Amino acid sequence: MKLSAKIVILVLFYLVSSINIFPQSINSHFSLGGGASIPTQDSLKTGFNIFLNYFNYFGGNFGIKAELSFFTLKIDNETISNLHYNQKMVNKLSGNNDGFTLDVGFIGGKFDIWENFGVYGLFGFGVNVGGTQADLTTTIINSKGETIDEKSNGLSSASAEVNAAVSFGAGVSYKISSRNALVLEIKYVLIEQSSYIPIRIGISF
Repeated sequence: MKLSAKIVILVLFYLVSSINIFPQSINSHFSLGGGASIPTQDSLKTGFNIFLNYFNYFGGNFGIKAELSFFTLKIDNETISNLHYNQKMVNKLSGNNDGFTLDVGFIGGKFDIWENFGVYGLFGFGVNVGGTQADLTTTIINSKGETIDEKSNGLSSASAEVNAAVSFGAGVSYKISSRNALVLEIKYVLIEQSSYIPIRIGISF
């Protein structure tokens, strides 16, 4: 476990232990939903994400939140090399890059800008536990485009890593009752040296 992740875990433990777990009041809510995970690296493809969070407002338009989310990004890369006798070697790497993220942070905004619509900002920091599963397939193709040899190296898994994570973004809400609202959010999530953009919809209750 990296030093930055250890520091974040200690901060998370302090923040969670310093408040009542899930206090029930008119200002406390849960939200649940999911959507698409868009990678910022060319080597990855769009996946999906799901989330569950709890937030409690202080002073109406500002609050603290805790969130647990899961994301996956697709690995789908192909490289082609030229061989002798006009043959080609195609290496195809396919699999998933996924992980769980636990973070705490802040939510704030204006929740009655027009009729039942509101806008808000999000910021959080926490830890991500994730890994990679991928399969490398090597195919030899002759000059006629026919496959003459194919070999799969089998599914390989990288050991799970614990890394620090930081996120920020914005959302739009539409109130459907005194406690319930539909939400649309977009965030930028940075996990050590990688990042992705979750676009998600959900409901708060």
